Amino acid sequence: MPKPITVLCIAPAQTVRGGITSLIEKIRNRFPDHIQFQIVPTISQYTGGEHPDRGNRLVQGILFGKAFMRVLFAGMFSRGTVFHIHLSMKGSTLRKGIVCVALRVLQCRYVVHAHAAEDSLFQNWVPQPVRRLLVWGIVGGDFFIALTRFWGDFFANAMHLPANRLLVLPNPAVMPTIIPDRTNREGLNFLFLGRVGERKGAFESIRAFANLPDDIRKRSRLTLAGDGE
Repeated sequence: MPKPITVLCIAPAQTVRGGITSLIEKIRNRFPDHIQFQIVPTISQYTGGEHPDRGNRLVQGILFGKAFMRVLFAGMFSRGTVFHIHLSMKGSTLRKGIVCVALRVLQCRYVVHAHAAEDSLFQNWVPQPVRRLLVWGIVGGDFFIALTRFWGDFFANAMHLPANRLLVLPNPAVMPTIIPDRTNREGLNFLFLGRVGERKGAFESIRAFANLPDDIRKRSRLTLAGDGE
């Protein structure tokens, strides 16, 4: 019987829509029985101006405070715990950086999983000494996971990550068990699901579809679904 392991996942609450929560759901469904997986939510709503359903900053600050205290307690008294920290950008980097500093000071085992889609790691108002301290905490984990080689190179340069601690792990996808037979089908359907905007490539998809050869485009269909623009 394998030794029981507790994994504390430091991330947005599962009620927060987005790629991070989708990934966590896939991860938790694949863990073997000897791994106890718990989510410690640092936010339940985003507070940035780009989100239409913005949360109250005070409420989210209190939630983060509770999460931080839970991490401290586990780091001090549950030495067998492994921390899986999901990091995005700006506010997320600030919150998770604080957590990482505490975990590095306590000499805990932790992994940082980066999901940034922009190169703005911090808000402009964060002082340079604070940024250096947060980066010190972030790079102190056992491993740093990036989604692509591009982002792996970016973080390696931006944070001076040791090569032996950097892992490139693309997001997984659940494959269907049965694939429909399309042998005699003439048409082709393209489906975009996600936030509609430039950052997700929605408008690039429209432009690419418009540039298809006429004979292909006339028997094809592009469907976009999601919030945003």
